[in-house]
Amino acid sequence: MIDSIIVSPIVHMITGSLVLLTSLIAAFLIGRRAWKQQPISKSGRIAFIAAQLALILQLLVGVKLLDQGFGNFQLYIHYIGGMAPLAFFLLYYWKPLQDQLKQTWAATAVTTLAFVFAFMTFVIGSMYVPG
Repeated sequence: MIDSIIVSPIVHMITGSLVLLTSLIAAFLIGRRAWKQQPISKSGRIAFIAAQLALILQLLVGVKLLDQGFGNFQLYIHYIGGMAPLAFFLLYYWKPLQDQLKQTWAATAVTTLAFVFAFMTFVIGSMYVPG
């Protein structure tokens, strides 16, 4: 059933925009708390989770596009850059910090790196969208 579903590359571009937006919001909300020497707020945690969910959705759409044969249109760096934010989030959870302030700074670094890599990947990917 899922094999018969056709996904347009535009969907990948839209979900990429969602990744950029959610990771930027998370970086801002969490970074502001870190700057004020405060732990992550509830809204910051929600934004942090939303950024991860958007990234997972983006990766799934990307895999479906590869399955449809769109991989020929992209550079390898697009794939590495697209998966790097996921690696940053995984590292954050693999090395949990007990100190809440360090946790806030680590989450700021992760979301900022996720945004930077997602932005780079978005720009590279946009240059090769067919049509």
